[in-house]
Amino acid sequence: MNPSDLRRRRLRIGWSREQLAQAVGVSPLLLRAWEDGTAPVTFPRALEQLLRQCEEPERLPRAS
Repeated sequence: MNPSDLRRRRLRIGWSREQLAQAVGVSPLLLRAWEDGTAPVTFPRALEQLLRQCEEPERLPRAS
């Protein structure tokens, strides 16, 4: 997963860096480094799985 893809997907599910960092169990500073490309993603498979689950239509908030 590349940095811009990670950021794009986080924004698509409507989460802040803090929210995603908490869900993954890392600091917001580390998540920022992943999105900036200054640090490699520590566990890309787990992150990918979490993002995929959040992107499922039934998991996204419904528009009113």
